[in-house]
Amino acid sequence: MVPWSAQTMDLTAGSRLQHFTLERQIGAGGMGTVWAARDERSGAAAALKIIRVTDAGAMDTLRSRLLREAHATRAISHPAIVPVLDVVDYEGSPVLVMDLLEGETLRARLLREQRLGLSQVAGLLLPVVEALGAAHRAGIVHRDLKPENIFLQAGSSPRVRLLDFGVARFYEPPANTGDVPLTGVGTLLGTLAYMAPEQALQPSECDPRVDVWALGVILYETLSGSRPIEGANGPETMRQLLIGGITPLPVMMPTLPEAITTLVGRMLSRSPEKRPQDLGLIAEALRAHLDA
Repeated sequence: MVPWSAQTMDLTAGSRLQHFTLERQIGAGGMGTVWAARDERSGAAAALKIIRVTDAGAMDTLRSRLLREAHATRAISHPAIVPVLDVVDYEGSPVLVMDLLEGETLRARLLREQRLGLSQVAGLLLPVVEALGAAHRAGIVHRDLKPENIFLQAGSSPRVRLLDFGVARFYEPPANTGDVPLTGVGTLLGTLAYMAPEQALQPSECDPRVDVWALGVILYETLSGSRPIEGANGPETMRQLLIGGITPLPVMMPTLPEAITTLVGRMLSRSPEKRPQDLGLIAEALRAHLDA
C-alpha cells in the first residue's frame, strides 16, 4: 500500500484505499483527484474522489467541502446528477464513491469541434438546465458551472451529467443540516471566466442567479466558439468581468434566432435582477430549438 499522510497523498495505479484498488487517474481539480477504481469485494468499477492536499492547514476545509458535495448530491433528485453512493474513510480523510462514467466532458467536445450547432447545444444543455432547477428547488447553488463539469456519457442512449458540487452553496439550507459558510472573505470559489460579477465580489452571498450567468457563458461559448469574458490573466479577466464590454452574441453569430441571442444577453446581464429568474424559461427556449 502506498503511504498517505495529512500532508501528502502519493497515489498510483495499484494503490489500495480500503477495499478499492486504484486503476487510473481520470480527473483533477483544485480540491482533489478522481480515480477509476475496482471494488475488490464485488468486482464493480467505481470512481473515487480523493482530497489532494497541498496545504495541511486547508485539510479541515477540504474535508468539509467533500462532505458538502456528498450531502448536496443526495439532496437533489434528478437523473443528470451523479449521486455519491458512499463515503469511505481512509486514514482520516473522506473519499467519495460514485459511479464510473465513460465518455467525455463538454470541454473535450469543444476542444475538438470549437463550436456546436443550436440543435446540438439545446440537446446537451437542456438536461443541465433541468438538473439545476432541481438543485435550486433543493436550496443548492452549484457555483462552478463550466464545460469541464458537464459530462457527455457514452452509450447507446447518451446521457448528459452535471458534475462537481464541491463548491456548492446551500442558500436556503434545510433545518438541522449544520450548514455553515466555508468561504472566507476574499476567497474566490469557482472559475473566473464563468463567474458572475457578484460571485467574484461576494462569493459567500451567491444565489441561483450566479448559475444563470454561468449558463449564459456556456451558451455563448458553445454557440460562438468564444467566451464572452476572456483576459490574458486573472486580474485582466476580473477587470473584463466587472467593467469590460461583452461583444453581443448576434454580432458573433448573426444567423442565430433572435429569441436565443436575446435570452443569452439577458443571462449575461451584470445586474442579477435583469437575468431570467425562472430556469423554466431557459428550458422552454432550448426545447423549442431541439430540432432547429
